[in-house]
Amino acid sequence: MPITREMVKKAVEEAVLRAYWAMREPVDRPTEAQRPRYVIEWNEDIKAKFVEWMRANGRDERYIKECVKYLNKYMRPIRSPADVVAMFAACKGGR
Repeated sequence: MPITREMVKKAVEEAVLRAYWAMREPVDRPTEAQRPRYVIEWNEDIKAKFVEWMRANGRDERYIKECVKYLNKYMRPIRSPADVVAMFAACKGGR
């Protein structure tokens, strides 16, 4: 069965109405104080723990050095998954 223009129009209309009614429903959103405020920052302490973990897991020293070089260059504070994606998007070369 081919999709007609009328079918698309009806589907869009239904989606818009569902979204509208979902926005109007009261939502129990956490307050600012209730939201977790975890941030991963690349600093000397984290770097040392990362290197220790890599060595404990049998990684080659050259590989560890290369990873640390990239993290030193591209790492930024990570507050959400989008920050991880943005960090990797900024990487040049082998990605």
